[in-house]
Amino acid sequence: MRKKIKFLVMGFIIVSCSMNLSIGKSKVQAISLKEQIAIGADEADANQMFFNLIGSFIDSKNNYYLLDKGNFRIQVFNKDGKFIRTIGKKGQGPGELASIVAGVIYDQKYVLVADDELLRVNVYDLEGNFMSSFKIKGKVSDLICAPDNKIFIAYPDIEGRLIHEYDLKGNLIRSFGALKEKELTLFNDAVKMCMDAEGNFYVCIRYANRIQRYDFKGNLIKEIEADLPFTVRPQETKGGGYQVTSVFLDIACNGNDVYIITAPQVPAHGSIQDALKEGNYMIILDKKLNQKQISKLPYLTISLSFDNYQRLLLCDLNFIFHVCSVTSPKGE
Repeated sequence: MRKKIKFLVMGFIIVSCSMNLSIGKSKVQAISLKEQIAIGADEADANQMFFNLIGSFIDSKNNYYLLDKGNFRIQVFNKDGKFIRTIGKKGQGPGELASIVAGVIYDQKYVLVADDELLRVNVYDLEGNFMSSFKIKGKVSDLICAPDNKIFIAYPDIEGRLIHEYDLKGNLIRSFGALKEKELTLFNDAVKMCMDAEGNFYVCIRYANRIQRYDFKGNLIKEIEADLPFTVRPQETKGGGYQVTSVFLDIACNGNDVYIITAPQVPAHGSIQDALKEGNYMIILDKKLNQKQISKLPYLTISLSFDNYQRLLLCDLNFIFHVCSVTSPKGE
């Protein structure tokens, strides 16, 4: 059953396999991940039976909040990997969820969960009790909170702006950012973002090789075309639509560097099975967006973040959540 679901999810990651790939010039380096916690491996435990595990976030106690999209819930585990509680359930009523895309802790008091089908953000207390919700003006693809508890939601609007600040009542405060490709406004998951301790935003455009850095005021500081292990471009179809492969899957900052994971490399005329064999890559940049290294991941990863101990948090395509320490990579 897990294999069937895995291939189904893979279909969402890879929209089209018919594109040209070019290998980048950067040398791929080995990376050593020491797994300390794995959640989802115990198939006898219903609380660890995930369906489309799309990401994670933490609170001040280093509890892990896992976004179990296919089961319309957030599963909470303590710092040792012990199950604590479930937040949310399937539905369209108050506190219910239809399509989870992102979550975050707000003011160390509330859990915010974005729903791109119901176009709203649900607000729960830390015990999982529903408190309120507010509507958003686009199909959100990411959600973060600044240290001063400002809420930032990522989605490309009709003007191509990418990042939107909201308050807890749902008032839109400001919007900024720029998307060059008008066709990418059709995709609700075109933007992923993270933030460093100084308040700088790092944005990756998922269907282009582009990474942007903005200051807290929304000024574009730097923009680069990433030197990926492979590149793809959107292709126009006969019907006037677009076929693309998601190049970037997620982005995170550990305070010193910016980490990005890419979609798996699909050989020309390849298949999903080929992509699974190839795995995917992690690109590490410094905060000025200078590329430091590219590493091959040991399993196909679809999201990443960091915990309070600077350990890498990875969700893989087998719906297993990994807490890993990272050792210094060595050139192959």
